[in-house]
Amino acid sequence: MRVICDKCHGKARITTRREITPRFTKLYCVCNNAECGHSFVMHLEFAHTISQPASPQRPSIGNLLHDLTINQKQT
Repeated sequence: MRVICDKCHGKARITTRREITPRFTKLYCVCNNAECGHSFVMHLEFAHTISQPASPQRPSIGNLLHDLTINQKQT
């Protein structure tokens, strides 16, 4: 994935990623241009499926548990 700085339009690198939900992640980025040095956050979000997978994917137990509410987990 290529990340571009919106200030100088140079290449930037992702230093950290924080998954908010399985479909939404915050990317913490820093511009590679030493004269710019801009640090910023970008959002990476799943939008929609274009083509279904060839074989159906079974969700893992971890993903199923992650999606439960606190009350459901306690039950």
